[in-house]
Amino acid sequence: MYRNGVLPSGELMQSVVKGDIVDESGNLTCMSCHLRSGFGTTEGRVRTPPIDGKRLYSPLSKFKGIP
Repeated sequence: MYRNGVLPSGELMQSVVKGDIVDESGNLTCMSCHLRSGFGTTEGRVRTPPIDGKRLYSPLSKFKGIP
């Protein structure tokens, strides 16, 4: 799922960017933004947080608006 954007069922995973941009093509995998390491990145004013247990298992609304 993380690298290929394909769910265990074989369906493409849906990606949501910036909270409201939906991509169902499978082109945007988790790795596309969070990097292969999962450490995330900062590019210009866009910050992609790292993927860790705290973020994966917390409500999404908690992380909206991260500078």
